[in-house]
Amino acid sequence: MSQFWYEPSAGLSTPFGDTRARCEICPHACVLGPGQQGLCRVRMGTGHAVAPVAGQMVLASGVSAIELHPFFHFFPGSRSFGVGAAGCSAACDFCQNWELALAPRLDAAWQGVARFDSAAQIVCAALENGCGVIALTYNEPTVWPELFLDLAETAHSAGLKVVALSSGFLTATARAFILPQLDALKIDLKGHNQAFYRRHAGIDLRPVLDTLAAALAAGVWCEVSTVIIPGANDTDDAVDSMATHLLDVAGPGLPWHLQRFFPAYKRLNEAIGDREQLRRLRTRAIERGLPYVYLSNLPQDAGRHSFCATCGALVAERSVGRLAPLAAQCYRCGAPIPGRGLIAPNKVI
Repeated sequence: MSQFWYEPSAGLSTPFGDTRARCEICPHACVLGPGQQGLCRVRMGTGHAVAPVAGQMVLASGVSAIELHPFFHFFPGSRSFGVGAAGCSAACDFCQNWELALAPRLDAAWQGVARFDSAAQIVCAALENGCGVIALTYNEPTVWPELFLDLAETAHSAGLKVVALSSGFLTATARAFILPQLDALKIDLKGHNQAFYRRHAGIDLRPVLDTLAAALAAGVWCEVSTVIIPGANDTDDAVDSMATHLLDVAGPGLPWHLQRFFPAYKRLNEAIGDREQLRRLRTRAIERGLPYVYLSNLPQDAGRHSFCATCGALVAERSVGRLAPLAAQCYRCGAPIPGRGLIAPNKVI
């Protein structure tokens, strides 16, 4: 079995009595005795610390455009090398990657043959595929912080950018450990209030907003995505509440991706999200003061394009087979467009 081993990271667990330790990665704060597993089922107590239950195994990988993660305002046009393991601190009833992310919780076989033997091997694969970005994705990457750190350091030493797709459900301790390793972070804002989070994701909302605020303060580029679930978080009030949260925490320059719901996991027998409703909710969010709201998983929809927040000019077109890079300022009025690694303005898009 291909896997690589690390000692548990100092500071990400604390002794709790004589034979137990408290995990400091997520706010579940699991207190574990020797051999006991946390709620994520990929960390366990060793007596005086919390460590991975097995070697660090990357079980999924793939090459894609950075826009497909989605990051629309971060080095647009880049190729990314995505990697993921198993495990998650949340338990969303609508999880799109539940076979991997929730496999340990479901007692499914997940300690299979891994794809890589080291962080260096992952970085080599990224470079061989012409990728300028390593993306930690598919599962919640922060439940494997040792792998996270090694991969980020190795990628940065090779000149690659590092991004993560996360629930944002982290402690202040974990944020201090993880955020300095990141160039960009995409946070899943799953719903509009604490009751939604508890019922549908099994975690709390406040730490998610705190992680977004901390990442922005640390200079990490952030984008947010929300799956709009019919009958759960698809009301006007829900979108208004989320828009208010994002404006309060991040301001109007934050890109927000409203994503179409596709049946998965415990919601497998439900209807696909309605296109027209998504379009209406996008318009509503823009009217609330967030100009960069996208329908990022609706192919051939104008909601995937970028428009200047000042004059309304089309500044980046994203359709099937065409991902025009986003410019740093509007070619028509010269207004700046927020982002990292954006191109020089050009009338031809």
